[in-house]
Amino acid sequence: MPADARSSLTVGTEVLPDVHWMWDVRTSDERLQAKGSFMVVEVPAVVELLRLIADGKVTAAEAAAAVEKHADAIDKNLTARIPARFLEPED
Repeated sequence: MPADARSSLTVGTEVLPDVHWMWDVRTSDERLQAKGSFMVVEVPAVVELLRLIADGKVTAAEAAAAVEKHADAIDKNLTARIPARFLEPED
């Protein structure tokens, strides 16, 4: 069941406040093995991040690393709240 998370995303010295993330959302088959799969983020935050890159305030590598790290932290936090019986594979 999808869950919401709201948190600031820090990229270098730049901070995108109150970014809305959705966890446990099916992503495309092409990206199922990618870091952050099953998570989506709001479009305005993505546009803001792209503008920071375009303005030279952060690099694309910094942005990608920050998003992956943040998504991983949210995933670990929300997964830890799920009872183990729901995480075990069914026979």
